[in-house]
Amino acid sequence: GRLGAQLWIALGILPDILLDQPLGNTRRDRMLGDLAKSWRTFEEIAASLPSSCDLADTRLALVLDQLERSGGEAAVLTLAALRERGLVTKATWRRVARLLELGPLPVPEGQQRWFLHRAGELWPAAVSRGATLTGDVDDKDSRASRLASAVALATGRAAEIFDPPPLVTGHDLRQRQALAPGPRMGRILAILYRRQIEGRITSRRQALEIAARLLAGNDPSD
Repeated sequence: GRLGAQLWIALGILPDILLDQPLGNTRRDRMLGDLAKSWRTFEEIAASLPSSCDLADTRLALVLDQLERSGGEAAVLTLAALRERGLVTKATWRRVARLLELGPLPVPEGQQRWFLHRAGELWPAAVSRGATLTGDVDDKDSRASRLASAVALATGRAAEIFDPPPLVTGHDLRQRQALAPGPRMGRILAILYRRQIEGRITSRRQALEIAARLLAGNDPSD
């Protein structure tokens, strides 16, 4: 969490506590300087999110991100090592691993909707980390706009994004397209559901039309 990471920094054991071997002073100083910059960006972002959001997992993910960017192992491998050494709980390991699968917060609305869907109940942590990661390419105003859009979607369109019932089921494809269950059906259902989440498909009729095009190999947007 926040206090834990700050304590690591104050004691001078970050990032060494995350590694099997200590870093040299130059590399440690550079990494801590970069982390401090990311931390300031993150704290600005965190202040704009609903006060009830728990962002402890974001803080650990950002430390692991920075360690990787400074030449360390992949963040997921460092996280696994922390779990093996008993430095994080199994629940924390699972949550942070999910965050590490998500990259910077995208700009287009459809991509933001899919990003939020993948994050699920961890969306505040994923959005705060994702917006922080855009610091290298976004100015403050652009980042704020991107963040505001994602928060508005997560809070105002939750029923459409997080766990909506699919517009088309396997039964529909069997009945309407004579498609037998199997990998091909699974791929088509996955494509339709993603487009539904992204807001590109809004009705059952539209979904069935796209399914027919996918089966015929005539869908240029696939």
